Amino acid sequence: MVMELIGAIETFLPAALRQAVPLTLAGIGVSFAEKAGILNIGEEGVMLSGAFGGFMVAFLTGNLWLGMLGGMLGGLLIAMLHGFMCIHCRANHLP
Repeated sequence: MVMELIGAIETFLPAALRQAVPLTLAGIGVSFAEKAGILNIGEEGVMLSGAFGGFMVAFLTGNLWLGMLGGMLGGLLIAMLHGFMCIHCRANHLP
């Protein structure tokens, strides 16, 4: 009984951490954006854009490091577009 519980904890804890870390990092990014005056509740979309960009660059080039750079640039471009639309074009902050 106790060994099954320990096995369940050993299985659950790494999975929980693996899924919580990206959301925690996105939350930190949202707090920085909110300090700048931009309310961004669409951070998951920015993360998905970065993931798509990273996958496509890594797939097309075959280089993992370029894929990471492509992912960063993909998320950056979407976030910059949102910031530009909110600050300069006076668009609604809620996407």
